[in-house]
Amino acid sequence: MHIRKLVKSGLSSLVLAVPQSWIKKNSLKPGDQVFIDETENSLIISTHAKKSEAQNREKVIDIDGKPMTVILKEIVSAYINDYQHIILKGNELPRIVKDIKREIISLIALEVIEEHGQKITARSFLNLYDLDMKSLIRRMDNIVRSMILDTKTINGDPQLAVAINERDLEVNRLHYVILKVLKAAYKKRDVLESLGIDEMGTLRYWDLNMNLERIGDRVKNIASAAAGLKTSEQPEFVKLISAIYKLYEDVLTAFYNQSEKEAIEASLKRDEIMKQINKFIQKGNNPIISQIAVNAYNMASNLNDVTKIVLFLQES
Repeated sequence: MHIRKLVKSGLSSLVLAVPQSWIKKNSLKPGDQVFIDETENSLIISTHAKKSEAQNREKVIDIDGKPMTVILKEIVSAYINDYQHIILKGNELPRIVKDIKREIISLIALEVIEEHGQKITARSFLNLYDLDMKSLIRRMDNIVRSMILDTKTINGDPQLAVAINERDLEVNRLHYVILKVLKAAYKKRDVLESLGIDEMGTLRYWDLNMNLERIGDRVKNIASAAAGLKTSEQPEFVKLISAIYKLYEDVLTAFYNQSEKEAIEASLKRDEIMKQINKFIQKGNNPIISQIAVNAYNMASNLNDVTKIVLFLQES
């Protein structure tokens, strides 16, 4: 072990001298670059950039005696927790293999690489260092926007409701991969740096991702119910969805701009949305209108939570 003192350099910098033996061993000279990897309590200095080695971890899931909902949750959990190989086995596998494979291929860059009898092996081919977090969030955002706009024009068209539901599945796929990447960035400094965000950024994007996924679910539910609206109920419905879409635009703009002023202004518009929801409810006391009203209320609450990200998770 080498012990060194920190030496002041300039007004605010501290300099650390590296051992001469290490310099000679690595044939270093003045002006050469070295790379510093920061861990919780240590700094690791190396002569080359080093990415965190892919952990060849595997998760074994025994499917016997479990309901399908539990099995699917375990698959998603293993995916988000960055297991490279996910192995599912059990005597009951042949009976539910189609559902399991459908879930596997729904997750980005997860593929079945081996299948026989009572065992399936899936592998994640996701490169954590080749992703752009801002692009992933923007893609998710754009899909949600399109879902809201098409919901406004659904006008009794059940096929459009089905299409909106399909887009919500894509929102879910992006939701899971963003969780996977952000969790890896929290644990691995080089993944964080490759994303071009800081620690506070991981919190902001994590929270936004959670709210966008919830909003996508609300829109899906509204679209499904709206296909059964009466013609007389359509005008007020369109007004309500138009107001929610405008609020959505304002809130997301505040997030991208990280503008406290815009976030506060957007949050104040929630009360107006509540009034429009109450006005819409007065059009008729029936299950369809109730379902739309509940989901619209929850959307407004989710959007208000996004304004809190801007207000509460600012840089110091």
